[in-house]
Amino acid sequence: MKRAVVKIEIGSKDDGLISSAMGQIKYPARPRLRIGVKRVRVSGYINPDPLDKNSKCECAHHSCGCCVHLEAEIIELNSKLCTQVTYLSKSYGISFILDLNDKVIVNKTTTVEELSHKCYNVPQSKRVVQICVGFYKVEESNNQLSCCLEAILNVKNDRIARAVFGCFHMPASHV
Repeated sequence: MKRAVVKIEIGSKDDGLISSAMGQIKYPARPRLRIGVKRVRVSGYINPDPLDKNSKCECAHHSCGCCVHLEAEIIELNSKLCTQVTYLSKSYGISFILDLNDKVIVNKTTTVEELSHKCYNVPQSKRVVQICVGFYKVEESNNQLSCCLEAILNVKNDRIARAVFGCFHMPASHV
């Protein structure tokens, strides 16, 4: 099992630092970062699913868990963001858990058709901070689910970082 650290660093327009490694970030950085963001770091650990070498998720049977490390000095955020996705069945949908530093932010069951980008407020943040989680490339066939997952860090409705967890494939749990 190989492990690697993924790190994305961006800087404000003033300091000119814009770099990324094994992550995805939109370039050029938006000059709307008026809140004084100097540095944002997003890192995660990779444990590739044999079906997707770029995945940062670990899967077992009908469930996948993914984690990234989010750090933004200006908002005093230094946290581990994790998701747990369990494919129940075509009729039941998925169970989705999102936690920040082992505190559950979201725990819900939803249909596959309802999977999309949803934003959740970061509890006890000093500024208006949201973590948005998005499912994309969602395909359900033969009682299996394949999809990709990303997280976006927003401060005052401005996107300041994006981390791509990767893609995973799960059979249904036959609940």
